[in-house]
Amino acid sequence: MASKRNLFLHVGCHRTGTTSIQRFLRDNHAVLIKNGILTPFMRGRHAGSFNKIFDGSLNVDDFCLDLKKRADEKKNSIQTIILSDEDISMRRDFGVLARFQEHFDVNVIYSLRRQDLWLESWYLQNIKFQWIPKYAHITFSDFMRLRHDFHWIHYDQHIKMIENHFGHAALRLSVFEKSQMPEGPVAAFAKTIGIDDVSEFTPAPHDNASFSAQMAEIARHLPLDTLPPGKRTKMLAKLHKIDAIMPKGTGSHGGIMPLDDRRAILDEYSEGNRAVAQKYFEREALFIDPLPERDATLASLELPKDTSKILEIFVAPLILELAEDLP
Repeated sequence: MASKRNLFLHVGCHRTGTTSIQRFLRDNHAVLIKNGILTPFMRGRHAGSFNKIFDGSLNVDDFCLDLKKRADEKKNSIQTIILSDEDISMRRDFGVLARFQEHFDVNVIYSLRRQDLWLESWYLQNIKFQWIPKYAHITFSDFMRLRHDFHWIHYDQHIKMIENHFGHAALRLSVFEKSQMPEGPVAAFAKTIGIDDVSEFTPAPHDNASFSAQMAEIARHLPLDTLPPGKRTKMLAKLHKIDAIMPKGTGSHGGIMPLDDRRAILDEYSEGNRAVAQKYFEREALFIDPLPERDATLASLELPKDTSKILEIFVAPLILELAEDLP
């Protein structure tokens, strides 16, 4: 019997370079095929297929047969297939995906980001994209009170669920830190799928950056979630251009979370993080990079109290940006 192809399921989590990784997969589709790797449908992200699998409108066996057919049709011999969607990480149970193992040798790629940093970044992304009304316009303090909604950053519990379905040997865990990904998340991902040298590939830019704290606070008050997707994307591009020229104050190397709050958050996750470090990395500490110094300046989520300042730094540039679209 012919051996099974490898299938890498890249399941997140968010804010660990997933958009850049997916851009890398999409932009290098042809080169990857030459290396025996298929990213189906010429896409870096496969959210549509996974959403259909989870809602029951797409049968896993049928999907796998289609993937095999697509791989067989390539001129190059395809040994590996990659499917990526970080939204999978939000699912409480991966059981329906276990069926992939009947057709492929499955590896599950999951990257872990320190929870305090992840919460900061996830807040800024929810304010920026306004996907979910519950989080779209709230303050950071209110967001933090809802942090247990994000069950998947209880890494020990979430990884245990994945392991129950796929087995310990299928897990490909990484830690999203500079010290543990010195060449960046795309290079780390490439090594995971068997590519040690990415010099022949088109490099992926840093995609999907968050707004600055000040722009995030402005965006929090904007009705971006009332815009249709196409117009929202165009408006976000304009806001990013304005954000690039807005004054940023005294600095942001301390993030937006006070140090004592940061330590309290990490205390909540410390037992689970230690368990993951011991079981999967054979060490005591899961995260190695240091916390900000006590005197690190926080990025302010407050807007200038002087209304004229808001007109100067935001409203005027926005009008000029919108005027670019006028005939």
